[in-house]
Amino acid sequence: MEDEIIQFYKQNVDLKDLFREAVNSDRRAELWEAMCEKGEQLVDKYSWACPSPRALKILSSFSPLIEIGSGSNAHWGRTLSTLGVDINCY
Repeated sequence: MEDEIIQFYKQNVDLKDLFREAVNSDRRAELWEAMCEKGEQLVDKYSWACPSPRALKILSSFSPLIEIGSGSNAHWGRTLSTLGVDINCY
C-alpha cells in the first residue's frame, strides 16, 4: 500500500521546485501553501508520520505491541494489524 500522502506529493508537487533558484518566491509560496493545506487533511485522516515498510518490519519484530496515544484513527496500529502484528492501540 502506498500512502495517500506519498501519492499526493508524487502527483501534485515537484519538490525540486521548492529549492530551485529559478522558481520565484510567489510560486514557492504557492507550493508550500498547497503542501500545508493537503498535509493538514492527511494528518487528520492518518497520522503525523507515514509508516515506511522498514519501520513496520522493525516494529513487527517486537510483537505483541501496545501503542499509547494512537489517536482517533490508529493509522500505524491498523497498518501493523493488517500485516498480522498483534497490537493493541490506546
